[in-house]
Amino acid sequence: MRQSWRVYHPIIGNFRWMTWNLLLAAIPAILALVLFRSGARRGPAWWLGLAALVAFLPNSAYVLTDVVHLPAELRAARPHRLELLAIVVQFGALFTLGFGAYALTMSLLDRWLRSIGWTRRGVLVVSIAAHLVCAVGVFLGRSWRFNSWDLLRRPGDVLSVVAGGLANPHARTIAIVGFVWMVFAVGTAVTRSVATVGLRLTTDGRSGRGRLHGGEPHPASSP
Repeated sequence: MRQSWRVYHPIIGNFRWMTWNLLLAAIPAILALVLFRSGARRGPAWWLGLAALVAFLPNSAYVLTDVVHLPAELRAARPHRLELLAIVVQFGALFTLGFGAYALTMSLLDRWLRSIGWTRRGVLVVSIAAHLVCAVGVFLGRSWRFNSWDLLRRPGDVLSVVAGGLANPHARTIAIVGFVWMVFAVGTAVTRSVATVGLRLTTDGRSGRGRLHGGEPHPASSP
């Protein structure tokens, strides 16, 4: 009983903040499914939804920075293998689901831009800019503790920090934002590639079963 409590106690302790972070991460993906659906009308409500998507999009990628909590959790769990495994699985699920929502949002955005006639170069520019905005947003959240609501509650403070960073850029800040941007860009590309391959394998597998059980005549055996 005591061993079971040691395993579940850290998981339960992490559950609350991880669930909250995943809910925030899901908001842009849900908005993207609504805004970028075929035939969506771009009225005032649509543009308001797009602004909310941009404001909340960094939350999806932000979950990757929660890796800062992992070393302490692993050190505490190291003497107990089952607890160690549980922590690794829990954080792995957090990273996968959170960044998966980010990659899904970016994929839906790219597909929608192509559907309304944007060129491949234009879509690429938007993707690069979106990753950069999210990298800056994550830096502001992790270093300055801003969140999406501060764009409405404390717009002056957010603007002051951003303007100060642009006026007097520090090499360390530029390096951090650049590294985060690269992680987001590469991570999104890898996630989308893995999802595409997985979907293709699933489709091929279903097609294979369909051919096997679809009533097609088998080739006659040689006498």
